[in-house]
Amino acid sequence: MPAPKSTAAHLADGTFRADRHAKRRRVEAAQSGKPLKPPKELPPKLRPLWRRVVASIDAGWLAPADAWLLSALVVVLDQVNRDAAKVSDLGSVVKGARSGELVRNPFAISLRQNLDALLRLSVRFGLSPRDRALLATLAMPESASSGASAVFEQLLQQIHAVSDQAADAPEAEEW
Repeated sequence: MPAPKSTAAHLADGTFRADRHAKRRRVEAAQSGKPLKPPKELPPKLRPLWRRVVASIDAGWLAPADAWLLSALVVVLDQVNRDAAKVSDLGSVVKGARSGELVRNPFAISLRQNLDALLRLSVRFGLSPRDRALLATLAMPESASSGASAVFEQLLQQIHAVSDQAADAPEAEEW
């Protein structure tokens, strides 16, 4: 007989039911008890940042399978910090290498792109109040969510449509 599905697998498949799986989720979280370990491929200089990020995420939402996506979040967060420091030092406009004219700082462009990636990754781990509310709604008991499930489904579709439109929008014209 195969092992039962983890609660993370139920959440991913959309088959999570709080009345059936919430206890298993608490047991899984209690069994893990230890903070999630970073993948060996994560550079050692990023491990303190890893520990800070893991500490800020509810342990019940993390599983060993999340390590790769979480390491991507840590790498992007580190890049955001480095880009922000460069933009702070150099300003958002710098002299161009060829003509000496003022151009947009390449680190500012990188910062904007990395912030977008960071926001997209942070949604997966409930790192904002809105995202935590969405994750909590996913774990609502079936009886509490059954009446609102159609409305919630429509809301999720609207959120995805807006984020897809934003992703498809043309980039702002460069300087």
